Amino acid sequence: MSRLGLRRLLLILGPIAAIWAVVVQVSGGFFLGLGSVRILSSREPRNPAIMALLSALAAWALTPRADRQRLMTGLASWIEQSPPGRFAARLPPRLAPLLAGVAAAAVVAVGLLRGAPYAGGSDAYGYVSQADLWAKGSLHVEQPFVRDIGWPYEAAALTPLAYRPTPDGTAIVPIYAPGLPMLMAVFERLANRAAVFYVVPLLGGLAVWATYLLGRRVGGQTVGVSAAILLATSPAFLFQLMFPMSDVPATAWWALSLALLLADGRSAALASGLAAGAAILTRPNLVPLAMIPGGLLLWRVIRARDITGSAAQRVVLFAAGSIPACLIIAIVNTRLWGSPFATGYAPTDIEYRWSWVLPNLHRYPGWLMTTQTPAVLLALLAPLMPSKRTPLKSRFRAITVLLGGFVGAVAVIYLLHEPNNSWFWLRYLLPAFPPLFVLMSAGLAVAFARLTRGIRLVATGLVLGLLAWHGVSFGMHDGIFRFREGERKSRAVGEYIANSLPQNAVFISKLHSGSIRYYSGRLTIQYEFLPPDSLDSVVALLRAHGYQPYFALEDWERPLFHLRFGSRSALAALDWAPRGLLEHTTKVWIYDPADRGLSPQQIKTDIIR
Repeated sequence: MSRLGLRRLLLILGPIAAIWAVVVQVSGGFFLGLGSVRILSSREPRNPAIMALLSALAAWALTPRADRQRLMTGLASWIEQSPPGRFAARLPPRLAPLLAGVAAAAVVAVGLLRGAPYAGGSDAYGYVSQADLWAKGSLHVEQPFVRDIGWPYEAAALTPLAYRPTPDGTAIVPIYAPGLPMLMAVFERLANRAAVFYVVPLLGGLAVWATYLLGRRVGGQTVGVSAAILLATSPAFLFQLMFPMSDVPATAWWALSLALLLADGRSAALASGLAAGAAILTRPNLVPLAMIPGGLLLWRVIRARDITGSAAQRVVLFAAGSIPACLIIAIVNTRLWGSPFATGYAPTDIEYRWSWVLPNLHRYPGWLMTTQTPAVLLALLAPLMPSKRTPLKSRFRAITVLLGGFVGAVAVIYLLHEPNNSWFWLRYLLPAFPPLFVLMSAGLAVAFARLTRGIRLVATGLVLGLLAWHGVSFGMHDGIFRFREGERKSRAVGEYIANSLPQNAVFISKLHSGSIRYYSGRLTIQYEFLPPDSLDSVVALLRAHGYQPYFALEDWERPLFHLRFGSRSALAALDWAPRGLLEHTTKVWIYDPADRGLSPQQIKTDIIR
């Protein structure tokens, strides 16, 4: 087939695939069959949307360069001839910030009222407990227990989730980045321990407001409001809003940095650098992203041809705001791990491979179009957003390159990351969402460019309403607003132990190895780091030194516990009544090994509420 014939075929297949994706998105999918024989079915819009995008890119690549230039010139001219008035649908001057403010306030309220304010699992416990350490003034948690009993097993067994032992094994230190815990510690010192759970909802509101500011600077108030609403109703964003983790805070700081970067003035450049620094402290592996805004500032210096003027001063001020964060990270890493470039993560935790690029190229775009609909492809139209003034055209092109480059840089970092199996892992890409939604909103404005002003406003509102409804309903369908009750188990079990079990209790556990320490102050041991033949000897060793051992296991952990120790220890059968039982969506069992051999009538099982 000739080059021209292939191009024509792609120009036919692309629109067909795009229409197919829209039909599937609107209808929820369809199935055609004869009896039990499937003839044709389509359940998700992502595959036809990807096919449409690839067809368009391939057809564009096969188009001669001169034809491409004529096409772009003609399209830009056609859009420039839009009806009089502002390019994007104009809102009343005071309505746009009001709508953005409402969206930001709604996000804060949802985070506070529906989020899970508990130090459970690895991530939440890791950040919240580290905040407690910052508030107290030391990141080292001494473990005299190791010296007192001459612990014969590896120190990792005495280390809860999200921590690592020091080389001598007598202390543990946190592995997560310090940015979020440091901010949480400020809230804890100003208010109380529970105040640490206010940080992520408040930063979620900041992320929405900063996205509005970014969009307003790029394409006007309507673009800003549109981008803010898209972020506030994004399933991935709302999912991470539920937990005291670093994804939403990193998103907020980068969005604020980009918004301030586009403001004029030296103080804005310094503030942008400080926000970038906060983002680096929060998620150090994204430090390369600072080169994107820094590159824009340098480009302005090159255009101005003045290394002493205001453009150059803005570069220096941005660097002055962001570099101290890198120094803080280096100091913390050196204090904890002996090198500014070392971290608490094991090498396998931060492994990157080229072989993971292709699986991630399939998963991340697919999840994005499933959660945000194929309308996310509107971002590709953003560079066509017109301006009748030539200087603004040049500036807008630079800004779209900045935002597109930022989105691409985030994607590249995580395309090399180990693939995951659920749309929840879009959380890695959240820092790219504010600029992506700004480009998407600008693309929406381009799509409606030829409509009259009033119809533009109605059409924009209708599309935004549908996209917002889809995002919220998608999240509700997948249960993202039910985590508050689901994660309550961590605090319930920890407080039961604090109030009902002895001070010398030691808990052999895994998932609750951190939350038990946080809520009760009792020592914990991770069973997965104990040798398979050691369970009986560990129990005996604890008793010999005056400790009372317990097992704290969730439903799914009990088979794993039995599998690890069952062939060497009768205790692994867990064939006696528990001392405590949390009747929950996931049950949590607390066993006293001393009770083995007693009848259920002889053991009083407390039901944990």
